[in-house]
Amino acid sequence: MQILALHMRCGKNIMIEEPTVREYFQIFRPVDLGEQVTGLTDLVARSAGEPAKVALEQQDIVHLAEKLGAWARKKRKEPYYKPPAIKHEKTEAYYIADTQELKIVADYTNSSFGALESLGILRFWRYYRDAVIWNCSGSEAGREKLKEAWLSVQTKPDRAAINELIKECEENG
Repeated sequence: MQILALHMRCGKNIMIEEPTVREYFQIFRPVDLGEQVTGLTDLVARSAGEPAKVALEQQDIVHLAEKLGAWARKKRKEPYYKPPAIKHEKTEAYYIADTQELKIVADYTNSSFGALESLGILRFWRYYRDAVIWNCSGSEAGREKLKEAWLSVQTKPDRAAINELIKECEENG
C-alpha cells in the first residue's frame, strides 16, 4: 500500500509505503538520530528501491520525516486505529517500558516481537486497539473504564436521557 508521495530535491517523485512497526519505532521512538535516519532511509529503500535511497539528500530526509509524522498523526486519530482513552490510576513510575504496546499486542495475538515488527503500522495499531478493548472487557472495572472512554468521545446529545432527567425534575418539583 502506497501512502504518500515524496518530491526529492533531485526532481524525482517517489511513493513511500506504510512503515512497518520496526521502521515506525526507529523513526518516531529512536534511541538516537542515527537510528531515525536509518529507519527513514530503510523505508525509502523498501518502498522505492535502493537507487532512491542513495539519491536522498538531507532535506529529503527531513521532509519525509515531517510528511510521515503528519500522516501517522492523522491515521492514529481514525476510529480503527485509535485505542480507547482509558484513564489509569496515577502511580509513581520510575521507568516506562518503550515496548509496552508490543507486549500487549504480542500477548493478544500470541505472536513474537519479531513477527509483530514486520507488520505494517496500521495493522499493528488495529491489533493494539483491539487488545486494549479485549483486556479491559474482561473485568467489571475494565468495562466501566471502556464505558467512560466511549462516553468521553460522544458528540451527540443523548436525547432520551435528557428527556428522562427533565421528567424526573418535573416530578420532584
